[in-house]
Amino acid sequence: MTSRDVYRYQGLSSPRSIRLMVLHQNANLNSAQGLTCDLIEASADAPPSYFALSYTWGGELPSEPLIIQIPCTGATRLLITPNCAMALSLLQRSMKRRFKTRRHISVWVDAICIDQSKTEERSIQVAMMAEIYDRAKRVIVWLGENYAPKSWNSLAVSKPLSMLPRIEYDHNHGQDLSAARRRYQYIVCNETTLHRLRLAPYWTRVWTLQEFAHKTAAILCCDSHLLLFANLAHLLAVASKDETMPTQQGLDLHVNLYKCQGTTDRPFRAATNQLRRVLSMKASEPRDKIYALRALSPGVLGKMRVNCQQPIGEVFHEATRLMVEEEGSLRVLYFANRAKTTVGVPWDKLPSWTVDFATEDAEMRGSHKYYYKSLCAVSGGSKPILEFSRDGKSIHLRGVHVGRVTGLVSDIFPASSKCMKGTGCVLDNKIKDEMEGEPEQTFQHDCQSRYLDILGNFLKDVACLNKPDSQIYKMSSSLCRLLWWIIQGPKESEWSSSTPSSLTGQGMTAVSSVVEWDSRHFGSQCRVALRVGRLFFTSDQIAGFAVTSVREGDVVCLIAGLDHPFILRPRKGGYGSYTLVGPTVFAGAMGGEMWAANENELENFEVI
Repeated sequence: MTSRDVYRYQGLSSPRSIRLMVLHQNANLNSAQGLTCDLIEASADAPPSYFALSYTWGGELPSEPLIIQIPCTGATRLLITPNCAMALSLLQRSMKRRFKTRRHISVWVDAICIDQSKTEERSIQVAMMAEIYDRAKRVIVWLGENYAPKSWNSLAVSKPLSMLPRIEYDHNHGQDLSAARRRYQYIVCNETTLHRLRLAPYWTRVWTLQEFAHKTAAILCCDSHLLLFANLAHLLAVASKDETMPTQQGLDLHVNLYKCQGTTDRPFRAATNQLRRVLSMKASEPRDKIYALRALSPGVLGKMRVNCQQPIGEVFHEATRLMVEEEGSLRVLYFANRAKTTVGVPWDKLPSWTVDFATEDAEMRGSHKYYYKSLCAVSGGSKPILEFSRDGKSIHLRGVHVGRVTGLVSDIFPASSKCMKGTGCVLDNKIKDEMEGEPEQTFQHDCQSRYLDILGNFLKDVACLNKPDSQIYKMSSSLCRLLWWIIQGPKESEWSSSTPSSLTGQGMTAVSSVVEWDSRHFGSQCRVALRVGRLFFTSDQIAGFAVTSVREGDVVCLIAGLDHPFILRPRKGGYGSYTLVGPTVFAGAMGGEMWAANENELENFEVI
């Protein structure tokens, strides 16, 4: 392909103009003729009827030629990715069958209709993408050759299953219906096809969220037939699924947003569990992790102006501030402690509470569920009391200081740990000396468990402290309360009459009995309840469990509007000035016991 053959974009005449690809129909469906089209300019406010293609670029290099006809000059070529070329070829065949007399169809494809080499045009077009998809006659979803259904036949009969979710609420027939649901699922659909569809990388891409939320969205099958997602959604509602798969989590979010499309109240809220899922999704360009959500969050992220040249750090800082300010919520701060891994961003010059929305750190995904799902109210259910500085660099919060972290901080607990059933391990002899006169306790676990090594070493450090017995007892009681809260959940944060008698020992014996009780309830397997974090004690002998970055000198604070305590780090030379470390679980505070009785007693924290 010579330089004269290469297609060169002409600038659009106005900021409200878009390009449409007019795809020519081949006379013969089996023709080897390549893809041929015209590119026309249209008004975004009154465009002709067109289809919008939703697919993933998938990291492929453009290698397939697209022939673009230019009046007077003839044919030129634009290279597109193989995945895009296959989608257009199948769409061409599909439209040929549906519209036998039509010689061409209009399609909007981002990689073709936007001049990707012009940053200014890309910024304008990206800002209109939600509107472009919304105005389309139909959104065609292409999952890729390895993931799209081979034909619509294997999934087309999903529609009759729509009755199952509704009648499932009859508790008298719950078990029978569950069995019937599983039986019919295997009868009416190809389970392999459904599993392959779930694994599609399409569900993990953040841009597809707003593209997909269209009432007439249809899956393009490999045989070029279309399957309305409304029908497929019925099957997905009753089919079994694996919540641990990132693709399954992304698929669930797509389905939820699809079901809510068309409502006046947009379903996505910037500081909810949906954001946690979005953070694990992918984008080719870091800024797109924010820009792709503008249409789903018009009252918050929709206020941001799309600028593909704006520094990434500034985009993330502005997005975090808007989520706090416009939502009136501090929930987004739960994500601010994730490792800042996006390259090229001067994180040391940005506020510590800025979220890295494109981080590769997956630590917070699923490993601290009690930070997101547990029902607790350390601040007594109070509303946020906050104020940003004029430059937006610091946020002033109100709360209560409840402790300072000492040098007694554990190693980092693993996300999981091998445990072999039936093997026993006793506490270290130095710990047993502290338990003199008490019955020996054993853990039913593999003594090579990294998890229990860390816990045992931490208990040994406590037992070896040169402190009065009364303080050691206070520390062990606090640690028991903390472990019991984490293992049992917030509803069991207090010792109660239902607590097993084996947990009523004193000193470190009580701590070991908590772990042993948890092991017995999991088939003598050691459950890693403390995941990817550190245990610590404060100078007041109160135990806590926090994110991995906690260290000596940090302070534990209860913040108005946050359900969990947070770790803050005092800044050198700045009285009352802190940087954000992350959330924590703190013994004796999770139910609001340490919260101030009067709002006038709250302290001021400047977080920078």
